[in-house]
Amino acid sequence: MMGSCPEPLAIGFGEMLANDWMIAGQFMYPKEAPGRLVRLSASGQLRLAAIKPRYYALADLPKAMDEAPAMRGLEITALEM
Repeated sequence: MMGSCPEPLAIGFGEMLANDWMIAGQFMYPKEAPGRLVRLSASGQLRLAAIKPRYYALADLPKAMDEAPAMRGLEITALEM
């Protein structure tokens, strides 16, 4: 399972044992994912040129937050300090 779920997971321990089930989860991505992305980019296997950042000064945070929902595809919001 990946992500989050506000509801409890109603699975009995006995049912898990009888069916040889295992539950594993994480909130979003594995902890090694950022490093793997950096290595892919450094090796040229992941081209970041397709990402289209929109830069905002930190003072323009409200504007950045207002415009972020309209972004599509590989557009991202980036704050500059």
